[in-house]
Parts: sequence; structure tokens; C-alpha cells
Amino acid sequence: MIIILTPLRVSSQYNGWFVDLFVRASNFRAREMYESFGYVPFRRVLGYYSGEEDAWDYRKLLERDKDGFSCIPLEKAIEPEELEW
Repeated sequence: MIIILTPLRVSSQYNGWFVDLFVRASNFRAREMYESFGYVPFRRVLGYYSGEEDAWDYRKLLERDKDGFSCIPLEKAIEPEELEW
């Protein structure tokens, strides 16, 4: 038997709140694809890609966040150094 560990499966296994990914702001096809998978744009990160291109931080809720608080979009863009790791 082969078990594929997707980000959703691993995050749910560790009782996470959401799955997070970054995508180039100019990559409209990828953004549409992630939105079709249920991800929502959470915040824009200015100069994320080598200081030259912005990224969108997309999030997808997991079961633990029943009220959806971790995916309420931020109103203002942030700088890469403001990201929490």
C-alpha cells in the first residue's frame, strides 16, 4: 500500500489550523488553480521573490479552524521580514 502525504493530510495529522502557500502575484493561472482547490488569498507579500516580485500568501482552512479566523484576509500588504516562520 502506498500512502501519499499531501500538505492537507500532514497538517491535519498535526492538528494544524491551515495550509499555507506562496504564489507569484503575476501567475494568474496558478492563483486560479489554487482558488479552485479552496485556497483563499490571505495577504500580499511585497518583493517576496528576490525583492523584485510580490507574492500572494494563500491559505486553506483545516478542520481545527471551525470559525475561519486564520483565513480572514489582511487589508494591507506586508514585507517579507514580517512573515512568521
